[in-house]
Amino acid sequence: GGGKRAGGQRGRRRPAQTPGADVSARIEIPFQLAIDGGKTDVRVDRGGTGETISVTIPQGLPDGARMRLRGQGRPGTGGGPAGDLLLEVGVAAHPLFHRDGDTLELTLPITLAEAIEGAKVDVPTPWGTIALRIPPGTSGGRKLRAAGMGVRHTNGAKGDLIAEVQILLPDGADAAALERLLDAAKAAQPAVSPRAHLRW
Repeated sequence: GGGKRAGGQRGRRRPAQTPGADVSARIEIPFQLAIDGGKTDVRVDRGGTGETISVTIPQGLPDGARMRLRGQGRPGTGGGPAGDLLLEVGVAAHPLFHRDGDTLELTLPITLAEAIEGAKVDVPTPWGTIALRIPPGTSGGRKLRAAGMGVRHTNGAKGDLIAEVQILLPDGADAAALERLLDAAKAAQPAVSPRAHLRW
């Protein structure tokens, strides 16, 4: 007797799984959002379709930071995984504060009287207003530190706030007051020039 002919359909090959391409994008966020952290929307071109993606900005993110968002790039083919979104984040400048690493720097205007007598002055920070002590006899350019009032991170790390003193002289509209101030300054002037130590 003849044997049975083996037969049957050959199984269809599945299309090869190909991962999707990564997508690069750049956004600029407000200074305050970089300090506080929070969510922002990003418009991304994912293979011909524009989509809006919600992105979580970590607290304390620095200017120029790069974030990789898994699976937010172009879709894959044949069931392959989507690529990633490579996001570069720029941080807009602040009108008053300058950031250096985790340190926030601020120019702090004070009056001549506050510089001579000392004072407590209100200073804004991202974490609320603080009372900063101005020691008596403070010179212009002196830097005062407020510990822990700079950039903060979710891991508990805290930078400082540095306030650089700027002494504002009285308005020149009152010539008589300026004359009295000048006379007092001359009377208190030290015998040795403050520039005596300067050498080439």
